[in-house]
Amino acid sequence: MKIIGSVESPTMSSPGRSPNRDTISNLSEFLPELLVSIAKLCTSIHDYISFRGVCRSFRSAATLENFDREWTGRLPWLMLVSRERKKEEESKEILDSNSTRVADFVDLFEKKTYKIANFPELDRSMYLSSKGWILCSSSADIYLTHPVWRIRIYLPGLETFPPETDDSSISISKIVLSDSPAVKTDLLVMVIWGEKNQLGFCRPGDDSWTVMDSSEAPFCDIIYHKRKLYAVDSESRVVECDVHGKNPVQLRQVFSIPAHDNVDRIPPHGTYYLVESLGEILIVARHTYSFETVYFKVYGFDLMDGCTDRRKEIRDLGNRALFVGSNSSFSVDLSKWDGVKRSNGVKRSNSSLPVAFSSKLDDVKPNCIYFTDHSVRTDGLDNGVFCLSDMKTERYIVQCAICAFPTWVLPSF
Repeated sequence: MKIIGSVESPTMSSPGRSPNRDTISNLSEFLPELLVSIAKLCTSIHDYISFRGVCRSFRSAATLENFDREWTGRLPWLMLVSRERKKEEESKEILDSNSTRVADFVDLFEKKTYKIANFPELDRSMYLSSKGWILCSSSADIYLTHPVWRIRIYLPGLETFPPETDDSSISISKIVLSDSPAVKTDLLVMVIWGEKNQLGFCRPGDDSWTVMDSSEAPFCDIIYHKRKLYAVDSESRVVECDVHGKNPVQLRQVFSIPAHDNVDRIPPHGTYYLVESLGEILIVARHTYSFETVYFKVYGFDLMDGCTDRRKEIRDLGNRALFVGSNSSFSVDLSKWDGVKRSNGVKRSNSSLPVAFSSKLDDVKPNCIYFTDHSVRTDGLDNGVFCLSDMKTERYIVQCAICAFPTWVLPSF
């Protein structure tokens, strides 16, 4: 595994005032066991970073092992990437064609924004995320990076995929990781790649990508569930692949919405997502009209049923919220937050939303689907919240000049 960087150097500054030297001297005298106990109570990454920054004793206690990585109530950040703006003498902001990219990570709960300067450039307008890590790809390099730590994990180049046509340029449109690279050495990186949206995988250190069996229809989304890869294509077929088995490229169909069921099948420009929620796999159908999202439908199916077309429509997610887009899809159990109510959602501090947004992201509410745009036809404008209880969609507007599609990033190590 080719890793560049160190987890000892955070790239993201956290808000707050640094303690003075006298305070640091007193805090450093805490017993190590007490510091470890305190560190394990941190459930947000920015609190964890602030804890690490107090002094050397605190940093020693704040190891990755002491962070609760499995806490399922963690809310995502929304990543917005824009060009760095410079100011002229007249105090007017201008965009330099050679300016670097700046990533804003918007914390939906704390109403805070974390900035990363000199963010990696892309050949395309889409960053992909999975388990808190971000895939950056260009004609020169392809690697995983983390928004908090100075780490790059290099993967085989795009040129190691088999060519589709003589003049086609290969790209990756979806990624899912088997686990966080920070905690697992046997990492498996699974992707949807190419113009035909086929499946492939690799491990860091491999010389090339491994291509899986082809499908008649392009794939829309992938998830990693109980050590197997699941993928859904544009015809609503769900396939399973035992990526750790004897034949890791063989696909087996486990579900499909019948072809005659026009009500549940998506229109040409819609898409399907797979989301793991409370141990089961959900199919989320995104219905669009004139390239704008109109509504969603959610279905559950039983992998052990043996019937490949039996499903149930889910109209109540309970205290769960789903997040879909160019990220690997995920759900958040909002009941993990103290005092959450079905009608009100997760309340945040009284501070205002970042200026980049309209007010439609005021609260994170259960029984809703939060979606971002990842269609080249809509320039990153099709973002919003769909409520399953009243079947209504509210738009939230990204008001800054982004140069890549908005992306959900689930804070983790």
